[in-house]
Amino acid sequence: MLPSKFSHALIVFAHQNGATGFTCAGGFENESTSGVGVLGLARTTTGANYGVYGVSSSTSGRGVFGSATSLTGITYGGRFENESASGFAGYFNGRGNDAVYVENTEDGRGLHAVAPLDTAVWGRTNSVFAGVHGANAGSSGRGVYGQASSTSGTNYGVYGASSSPSGY
Repeated sequence: MLPSKFSHALIVFAHQNGATGFTCAGGFENESTSGVGVLGLARTTTGANYGVYGVSSSTSGRGVFGSATSLTGITYGGRFENESASGFAGYFNGRGNDAVYVENTEDGRGLHAVAPLDTAVWGRTNSVFAGVHGANAGSSGRGVYGQASSTSGTNYGVYGASSSPSGY
């Protein structure tokens, strides 16, 4: 049963265009102004269950892909929320060089993080590498930039601490 806030309309189709062409085993479409195209619910309150689970075995595949195609407005290719104080809205576990890769192909930030009461970006490593690393490959700019915009109190644009007697 769907939650009461969702009405539902379902269109299922199968289309196959050759072994290497476009193939879609099923599709869901909702043309409502406030609808949901796909809704996955895992209602049990125990166990590691998934509302939606995506897998790709291709060497260039994507387990889950989201795209917001409007050219205006504040849109999201994907949005994740978490209600648990000890949980995460997103968890990424990678085996390569980067667990999370963020790219902005236009002007603007590659990553924008906001935390109104705590640390917006936090990094830690247990190796000789940096917990947070900043680099600039342009002809001018900053690898790391810090700004403290409060007009009162003790503020630091960039603050560092080291527990090692020979550290900086």
